[in-house]
Amino acid sequence: MIAGLLVTLKVWLDALKIGARAIPWALAFSVIAVLLYSAHVHMYECIVLALCAALTFPSFDPLQLYAITPWRMRLWVWILTSYPFLLWMIFLLDAKLFHIQIGGMNLSVLTVIMFNVINVALAILAALNLYRSEKGDAEHRPLDTVK
Repeated sequence: MIAGLLVTLKVWLDALKIGARAIPWALAFSVIAVLLYSAHVHMYECIVLALCAALTFPSFDPLQLYAITPWRMRLWVWILTSYPFLLWMIFLLDAKLFHIQIGGMNLSVLTVIMFNVINVALAILAALNLYRSEKGDAEHRPLDTVK
């Protein structure tokens, strides 16, 4: 958790240096860092990650959204919009597979690994998009800056 807080602090200090364009990405990174470094129930991640979409999507029009050109932004959009489907697929696949018993607790290995892999990918994409904000990429401005 301390490592996650230090990384998040570094991201925020950099975002403040970059300027207003980077703030939504720093917030999105922070949300994902909380999911990676805290104990939580995975089924609620869709609700939490909706905040990341609201902060960073340049549009909610599906045609515009899926026509985004930078690969890092397109991947960000695809993962966040397909997350509910991925969540249900992982839960269905993991109904009783890949479980280990720790004390009296039944730990789902597939679920923990898959959600953490997806969240690490989202954290990397949020950081990439944040640091690209420094260069002023107009094609992935958050909703409040789109004309």
